[in-house]
Amino acid sequence: LAQWLVREIGGKGNVIMVTGVPGTFVDTERTAGGMSVFSKHPEIKVVNKYSGMWDSSVAQTNTAAVLPSLPKIDGIWAQGGTDGILKAFLAAGRPLPPTAGESENGFREFMSGAKTGKKLPAYSIGQPTYLVLLALELARRILRHEYPRKNVTVPFQTATTQTVKEGVTVFPELQDSFFTPFTDNTSAHLVDVPLTDVLTGKASKPTMNVRLPSA
Repeated sequence: LAQWLVREIGGKGNVIMVTGVPGTFVDTERTAGGMSVFSKHPEIKVVNKYSGMWDSSVAQTNTAAVLPSLPKIDGIWAQGGTDGILKAFLAAGRPLPPTAGESENGFREFMSGAKTGKKLPAYSIGQPTYLVLLALELARRILRHEYPRKNVTVPFQTATTQTVKEGVTVFPELQDSFFTPFTDNTSAHLVDVPLTDVLTGKASKPTMNVRLPSA
């Protein structure tokens, strides 16, 4: 995320970092990773770093609180609640800067132009919600001696302003908080889950396919 943002804003400018839940391993690692990139670019200035708690409403409230003290923001780096951050910018009458964030449906609607009528330069990546399905299938197959006891690498889905696609990686008819990577749209194609199953909580026939990488 950070490297994309650096390239997008030309290696210089004022950046805000909206972090996650303080004290968690994931938040610590993600923040350190972002800072390690920004620190290599002396003309990138992190003008504020604050928690959004991986929650859109919290991120929106906290962003609204800091915006008056930040007259110029050239880029947004966010761990989560990305749509809430952008809503705070809109409410304050501020231009939307290039944004590197999570995979909330609302964020991707900003990217596609569905929210404002204008596409937002952005990069979106998120931890897929189907990881639990892969974990259960991995455990089942290991217990049946059908798969070696080993770690499995799961590629995360990404979307850019150029690649975001309605009905595939963004869903204007669904709520902003919907997490878009509910099924695997990467080349690995590990999990197929029908959208109707996700929305209703009821299994269709067939329900899903789970494919582990070749052992």
